Amino acid sequence: MSASGFDSGFYWATLLDIDIVLGNFIDGRLAGLIAFRHVPENLGNFVDLLEVAKPFRHRQVAKKLLAMVMLDSFQTPDFDGFMQLSLNKMAFSTST
Repeated sequence: MSASGFDSGFYWATLLDIDIVLGNFIDGRLAGLIAFRHVPENLGNFVDLLEVAKPFRHRQVAKKLLAMVMLDSFQTPDFDGFMQLSLNKMAFSTST
């Protein structure tokens, strides 16, 4: 996996053992990643990290990734479609 455009400095492979990681591709290039986990006691999913590659920012990649996590919560048996986020764990950048 190329880290091109991902500037948070987070090493995504560390989440692969504990979280579900989904990616969004545009024109064959990795545009964004989201890591989440099932939290049965809360009847939904918890988003641990969300990052969009710099060339794909302002192209609605983040909302598509969040929608995929929401759909997973609706499709998981005994879940109610809830999703939780923790903004302090997300990779934000003000540069374009």
